[in-house]
Amino acid sequence: MSEDVHVGELPRRGPFRIRGSYFPKELLKGLLWFLLFGAIGGGFAVYGVILASQFLETSNIWNQGKKAYALGYKGRVRTTNLVFKSYDLTIYYRTQQGQRFKRKVEFFRFFTGPKKKDGYTIKYLPNQPKKAAMSWEHDARFHGWVFVLLMLAMAALMLWALYAISISIVRDAFKLRRLARDGSLVPALIHNVLQVDNPQTGGVEYLYQFSYQRDKSYGGEFKVLDPADHPLLIDNGDKLVVLAAQSGPEHKVLRNDGHPLLLGQS
Repeated sequence: MSEDVHVGELPRRGPFRIRGSYFPKELLKGLLWFLLFGAIGGGFAVYGVILASQFLETSNIWNQGKKAYALGYKGRVRTTNLVFKSYDLTIYYRTQQGQRFKRKVEFFRFFTGPKKKDGYTIKYLPNQPKKAAMSWEHDARFHGWVFVLLMLAMAALMLWALYAISISIVRDAFKLRRLARDGSLVPALIHNVLQVDNPQTGGVEYLYQFSYQRDKSYGGEFKVLDPADHPLLIDNGDKLVVLAAQSGPEHKVLRNDGHPLLLGQS
């Protein structure tokens, strides 16, 4: 048994005290993950909506606009991994009334795209001549919508991660409160210890099984990558201590300092 923590005779019925910092820290951790994934997912979603509105505006200009006199363009094309092409151009044009304008044009394509010497057309809105669209931009609308769908898919993935990580952290914190109130400290027999690769400190994984009802037994795995996280061992290291529910498989392995419970010191 640990030299610093006294667990008493096992099994031992609760309630038990939780360390004062544990619950607020877990809630804060869940909140931080919520904000992180929420911000990233929200960013993807907002960017996708902005792009979609730009593509709709381009289609409207192309469908409702008049042909302008193209005066040229300048800019650059960036290619990423030979797959994604990003066009960042400034187009120059003259309306049918002789007004000269320039407009920034940005669009995306996958794999292929127009080259410098390829022809193009520019259209503008008669009532808003500063708004114009380039034929290359209009032709890339399918590629653009695919990119929008990718952005929305990334947003959905972030929302899933938001649920899977942050919500589970908060749920586990409330589950521990329930275990500390109604559960019992139970010895769990260690039936195997596996080595876990960790470049910094190495690590081990404890495979264990516990039973406090004659016809019910439950098992689990407890991975240790940090020496401070080793479980609380008893009976010459043959068993570890878990905080278990009165029925069902819910349980929490105690760390060698009794964490997350506040147990008596010996």
